[in-house]
Amino acid sequence: MVSLFYEMTAQIAGNADASRALGSGNAAQVSFDVPKNATGAYNYWVSRCERAVRVMNRRPHFVWLDIQSYFRLSDAEMESTFGPCPGDPGAVSVNAIPIALISNSQLKCLTERIRFLF
Repeated sequence: MVSLFYEMTAQIAGNADASRALGSGNAAQVSFDVPKNATGAYNYWVSRCERAVRVMNRRPHFVWLDIQSYFRLSDAEMESTFGPCPGDPGAVSVNAIPIALISNSQLKCLTERIRFLF
């Protein structure tokens, strides 16, 4: 999916006329947060494309978790049906512990360590 997205965006990015068109025709009532000049609109478009790629890369992880939650399946049931949970490439870890899995006591300990450093 990401490779197809890159192919499509390369066609626009490589075409100067199409790139300039990204900044034209934006009614102020419709696109209040989009830059109005061609350079700003192109840079905004590039940032939105980068965000789309990040979302596409992380999507399989969250779909796996959503299916598990919705159907109330165990890890073993999910793995036998769909295979192992895809990793989350955007996950933030502290000392190799994913932030989402940190308990309150671990968070308190971590906060105290951070305060001690500063």
